[in-house]
Amino acid sequence: MSFINVSIDDQELNNAFEKRKSRLLMIEAGRIGFLISILVINLLIQIRQPEFTSVDVLLPLYSILFFSFIFNAGYLWFIEYSFSIGL
Repeated sequence: MSFINVSIDDQELNNAFEKRKSRLLMIEAGRIGFLISILVINLLIQIRQPEFTSVDVLLPLYSILFFSFIFNAGYLWFIEYSFSIGL
């Protein structure tokens, strides 16, 4: 049984590294875009029909959106940090 010796040069490794980074950033941008669209739709409904909005509904929704934004911002920071130190 013979093994094929595959050598990857630094340029190929850097290209693969950048592709992975860009994919992760695209996924995170999609998540944040989805959260922003939920926020905008909810604000438009709240502006359009203020008599139908209830604090019992809005408080959990805004708190979930807030913590989701915080979590995604932390994750985005971690991605940038991990790629800058080479994890």
